[in-house]
Amino acid sequence: MVRVRLVPVIGPADASETTTPNVPEPQAREDSAFLGIKAAHEWLAGRLVVAPACSSVYRVGMDLRIRKAADIDLVPVAELRWSSIVDEKNAVPATERDAFVEAFVEWARAALHECYVAEVAGGIRGMAWVVLTERVPSPRSLARVTADMQGVYVDPLYRGRGIGHRLIAHVVDEATARGAERVVVHSSDLAVPLYERVGFSSSRTLLHL
Repeated sequence: MVRVRLVPVIGPADASETTTPNVPEPQAREDSAFLGIKAAHEWLAGRLVVAPACSSVYRVGMDLRIRKAADIDLVPVAELRWSSIVDEKNAVPATERDAFVEAFVEWARAALHECYVAEVAGGIRGMAWVVLTERVPSPRSLARVTADMQGVYVDPLYRGRGIGHRLIAHVVDEATARGAERVVVHSSDLAVPLYERVGFSSSRTLLHL
């Protein structure tokens, strides 16, 4: 059974998600059985081989598509990342915006992290990152994977439409389909209820420094 953990610390997220009549909210996922997707991976020649995700695009109505980011999306994704830190938190950047975007795109192309985007009417309005990390084998399972969700953010102009909920749920489904036995996210205090609606819960045993 997959365990979904949430560690409440300061970090960017879409904290103002609510349901609107024109975008129906998915049925509540209180039963953890929805995460019980069997790990589809093998232990071959001493290394973990992770099976591909079972789906790549999640559609809601005519306007919203949740999908894995393509190379053409990386510039608007970098701009969202800038906005989530500099514009919303009034953080002092270490570089100019254009230089950051260029460096971020270069990093994203080489990173093990995977980015999923919320596309609304052709524009990238939200993002979520996930990285799968191999865990130490145990006698109960040689092939073990943990997923770390990072950098979840929705454009403030597009909040309150359920976009963040659907984006997070899609990334969780993708990670568990690829064998993750646990999905972890570092959340801001305001975003904790959003993650809890998707199925996350806080844990006293998952510690950090």
